[in-house]
Amino acid sequence: MDLDRLIACTSMEEFITALKGNEFYQPLSQIQNHESALLFDYGMALDLYYFTQIWNVRKKLFSGNDLKQITHAYGEKFDMLNLQFILRSKRYYKMEPAAIYAQLIPVNYKLKKEEITALVEATSKEEGEQIFSRTWYGRKYQQLNLISMEELYNSLLRTVLEKEARKDPYSVAVLYSYLYHKEHEVNRLTIALECVRYQVDPDEAMHYVHN
Repeated sequence: MDLDRLIACTSMEEFITALKGNEFYQPLSQIQNHESALLFDYGMALDLYYFTQIWNVRKKLFSGNDLKQITHAYGEKFDMLNLQFILRSKRYYKMEPAAIYAQLIPVNYKLKKEEITALVEATSKEEGEQIFSRTWYGRKYQQLNLISMEELYNSLLRTVLEKEARKDPYSVAVLYSYLYHKEHEVNRLTIALECVRYQVDPDEAMHYVHN
């Protein structure tokens, strides 16, 4: 990327044009065609591209047990992220089903397509919880529900990674587990700094850091 050229751009149209020939041009140019596109939409397009790339190249980079572990770790992560986004979209933003579908990661692991459809189309919280309880995640993690999902997501993913790393200490799971913990360590420091900056009460700040 020509960073100097990108920094000098004065509009989103000019910025995306400057990306021609780069892998990020296609996902961002698709968002540009929508008149109501927000910064959130561009960020989500990059996230979806990133997740799709990970899923598509894993079989080229790994094989055998390493491939199995990476598929398991990322598969559960993507499923949980989709569940979280469905919850947030319906609970906080009252988004229409078509808008929700457009933001979901195009990967299915243990969460079936028909289950995602049913959750997105659910007309009440009670209906959504009943549908979720019948999914693989609802059956395996009985303490998990659509309300507690955001709090338990990081804990469940950490448990999966640590279990795989202990089971096979010479596999790629160890690297992924290390990077996962490092990423969250940085996130916790960032949250702590933001709480200090905005003068958040220490007890409340610790709640955000732990989550």
